[in-house]
Amino acid sequence: MQIPPHVLDLDLVVHHNGHEVSVKGTGGQFVARFPTLFSLLHFSSALWPVRKYLPSGMGLHVELHGLRLRVSKFFQN
Repeated sequence: MQIPPHVLDLDLVVHHNGHEVSVKGTGGQFVARFPTLFSLLHFSSALWPVRKYLPSGMGLHVELHGLRLRVSKFFQN
């Protein structure tokens, strides 16, 4: 029996203490967009550990003012 691939569609906006992050993605690619550097720094303590727990084949990018950086690598089994 084969297990179907995990598919997730996500469109989420989080507001906390005046800071904001929007996370969007489908399948295995997700982008966390920050409107300001202060928002990125505010959420970084929660975002950074998440990269270790992403399922195989999924990835997370961080975007700030059009600059996009990969936070996790796309590992394949």
